[in-house]
Amino acid sequence: MEIYVNNLRKIIQNKVIIDSLDLNIKSGEIYGIMGVSGCGKTTLLKILGGIEKYNSGCIKVNDKEYYLEAKDKYRNNIGFIYQDFNLLEGLTVKENILLPLVFEKKCREEQEAIYTEIVEDEIKNIQDKFIHEISGGQQQKVAIYRALIKKPPIILADELTGNLDPFSTQEIFRLLIRLNKKMGITMVIVTHDFMAARDCDRIGILQQGKIQSEYSRNQMDYLEFMNFLMNKIEVSNEIFKD
Repeated sequence: MEIYVNNLRKIIQNKVIIDSLDLNIKSGEIYGIMGVSGCGKTTLLKILGGIEKYNSGCIKVNDKEYYLEAKDKYRNNIGFIYQDFNLLEGLTVKENILLPLVFEKKCREEQEAIYTEIVEDEIKNIQDKFIHEISGGQQQKVAIYRALIKKPPIILADELTGNLDPFSTQEIFRLLIRLNKKMGITMVIVTHDFMAARDCDRIGILQQGKIQSEYSRNQMDYLEFMNFLMNKIEVSNEIFKD
C-alpha cells in the first residue's frame, strides 16, 4: 500500500513537533526515517499508525483517507514492531506469534496454515520454547512474525534493532528484506543505526519537523551513503543545539 502524507502538523505542549510535513512512501518499499533524538521520529510513526492524533494535514493510504473515515479499519492494515519486543513471557514462541489470530477467533486449521506459510524454519525449530529461553535477536524475530501473521500490507517499526548487537541487527534486516520481497509489504522503519539504514530502499532525514532530504539506495555506493547520512545527522545536531 502507498502512504501519502500532506502538510502534516503536530503540536505537543505548545511545541511544534511535526511542521507542514510531506511524505510519499511507495507501495512495497522499505522506507527508513532518521534524525536526531527528539526530532519527532516516533511521534510521526505513531501518527502514521493511527495511535496518535495530529492537528492538521492529510494522511491517505492508496488514495483513500482511511485514517479519518474508518480508523479501526486503517489500524487493521498495520503491523507494529517495537524495540522492547512486547512478547508475553508465559506463552511459547508459537503461541506469541499466533496471538493476533487467536484474538480474531481464527479456527485452529487456519492458524496453522498461515503459520506454516509465513514462519521460517529457524523460528519453527524453537517454537515450543518460552520467551526467556531464547536470545534477544530471536525474540525480535518472533515479534516480527507476530506483526506479520495477519498479513498486514503495512509494517511500522520503531528502533527495532535498538537493543541488539551488530550481528543480530544484520540478521533482523535480512529477515525483513526477505519478508518484504515475499509478501510485498510496505515497511516504515525509524532507526538511528546507520548499518541498518543502508538496507532501506529510501531514507528520509527528519529535521525541524519536516523530511528535509531523502536518499535512495540506488543513488550512490555504500561509502557515499554513509558519508551522506553522517553529514545530514551532524547538520541536524548543530541546528538543534542553537
